[in-house]
Amino acid sequence: MLLYLGFLFSIFLDYVRPASYLPIIGALRLNSLVPLTVLLATVFYKSVVSDQELFRHRNSRWLLFFMALLVISVLTADVTEFSFNMFTAVLGFVFWYYMIIKLVTTEPRMRGLFATLVLSHVVLLALNPQLILNPAVRSYIYGNTFLGDGNDYSMSVVIVIPMCLYLLMRSKSLWTRLLWMTALAGLMLAVIGTQSRGASIALACVFLFLWWKGRQKIIGVALIAAVVAAVISYAPDAYFDRINTLSNYEEEGSAMGRITAWKTAVRMAAAHPLQGVGSGHFAVKLGTEFRPPEFGNSMMPWLTAHSMYFLLLGELGIPGVTFLLAMLIGNFFINNRLMREARDKQSELAKLFMMLNASLVAFAIGGAFLSVAYYPHLYVLAGIWTAAGFILRHQLAEQQEGDDTATQESPEQRAERLVWGHAPSKELDVTR
Repeated sequence: MLLYLGFLFSIFLDYVRPASYLPIIGALRLNSLVPLTVLLATVFYKSVVSDQELFRHRNSRWLLFFMALLVISVLTADVTEFSFNMFTAVLGFVFWYYMIIKLVTTEPRMRGLFATLVLSHVVLLALNPQLILNPAVRSYIYGNTFLGDGNDYSMSVVIVIPMCLYLLMRSKSLWTRLLWMTALAGLMLAVIGTQSRGASIALACVFLFLWWKGRQKIIGVALIAAVVAAVISYAPDAYFDRINTLSNYEEEGSAMGRITAWKTAVRMAAAHPLQGVGSGHFAVKLGTEFRPPEFGNSMMPWLTAHSMYFLLLGELGIPGVTFLLAMLIGNFFINNRLMREARDKQSELAKLFMMLNASLVAFAIGGAFLSVAYYPHLYVLAGIWTAAGFILRHQLAEQQEGDDTATQESPEQRAERLVWGHAPSKELDVTR
């Protein structure tokens, strides 16, 4: 249990970056020491999920494939440092993937991870209240790395909103329901406050997906209507002005910059289809070897791909974007299958897989507008998807074992099992 709590603390440290607000945390180097300590302890921890099972999983094989692509990029890229920085960043997130699967082995532990992720975003919101108190002005997250920009933060928020909904559905007490309802309201206001168009589209897709997969269609329509009404009453004119640019993107500089970057990514992949231009090299190559012709000799802004799909296509070629699509499409169908299996067995985990696919939809849609391929989102989600599958498998195995035991035991043996909490031994089976 202590190891699991240490892992949750490491997640909190990386998402919130409290060292930006409390320098003593930075002086103690907790952001490095805590994850490293937890990782080393996890390697020797005897989990219900063995290393053999973990590395045999399809997600693990795809991640190893992706790491191989990054290694090749380090060896072949023009600037080794750029590619090496991407490799080390992703390696740290792959370690998270490993720790999630080894430590998050029960549904209550999964809820604990969800709570940590949700509350980390709520804490960031509390530390940066201007996000919702002054929604007419686009704000940034102070001191954070991958969540510093409002677009990045709001996309991460949309990913954890389904997790917050799951916590709300699983809450038993009034105060926990109020806690997660308040957190949910704050997170949704944060999406509006950042004025992120990509996150707004992703959030709308999440609600449409949940309505489609849900069974209470009329109630779902009522809830969506209530959310839309709340957005209209809260959102400033600046928010609607930015949303309206989606219909006339040709006249909006940011949107046209994205399209230019996406076209450049295609040209990069056409020139280097198997290995791309090198991880961490998109902006450099766009400004030099693949300079967009429409810029001519004028000064050009420092452009990234503004899409995880086009970023991997340009930097790692066709194998890179194949990895991403395999992770998203494959896990979507796997989660759907596991959700149906859980429903057939009348397991509460059916709701979990529905919400996991909602988070996948949020990431897949929001990531189309942001360069988040080397952010922790995909690797944390992959760990959660994989861990959830193992949790369901173990739950159904225990259920089957219990059913088999119940059909074979005598009344005396059943009494023994209920008292001592384990199946009766063969020596006590007097019916054979």
